[in-house]
Amino acid sequence: MDQSGVLRSAGLTLALLLAGVAAGCASSSRSPSAAPNRTKLKPEIPRSIFGVQRTEAREPEASLFTGKHFEMLYPTGFAIPSNDRNVGGSYETIFDYRHYLIRVDESRHASTVEQAMAPMRKRLRHTRGYVELSARNVRYEHYRAIRWEYGVPEHGVLEHNVDITFRDERGRVWSVLVGAPASDWGRVSGMLNLVSDGLVITDP
Repeated sequence: MDQSGVLRSAGLTLALLLAGVAAGCASSSRSPSAAPNRTKLKPEIPRSIFGVQRTEAREPEASLFTGKHFEMLYPTGFAIPSNDRNVGGSYETIFDYRHYLIRVDESRHASTVEQAMAPMRKRLRHTRGYVELSARNVRYEHYRAIRWEYGVPEHGVLEHNVDITFRDERGRVWSVLVGAPASDWGRVSGMLNLVSDGLVITDP
């Protein structure tokens, strides 16, 4: 399947998951700071984003983010406060909605996955309330990757995060992090994991 087919397939599954999330989170009036391509996805079912049921019946929506080096689908309604921002030589893109977070980092300075992850892991291990749930080798597409799952307090809320880090053929290290309040993780983890699995590198 080509990249457009992968994104269409992922979009349909993402739409179904968005529509099935249980109620429990207040709505937000923020709109994305970037102007992404909006992809309307079938089937026609009442829209629900993180349990926020809209009164009007409409198709659930995901948006396609197209950056300099990658594309991915993300839930419409998330803001993009950081778009390929240079942070100490790494490039960071953030999608967020209240306490829900999707972050993609691209680094050209780390020689290994472990080296790229080391500073953040060292810092968090000294953070009060940090709990490491797992850190294990996985496959991300055809890349060797490390999947790091942990909990950490952020602004008074215990966040449940999953960070998948891998190195591509050009030596760039990518990190795809998804996070949500620990109290909501059980009902949104499927959607967030689908988002993190949907990264498509466009200049391999």
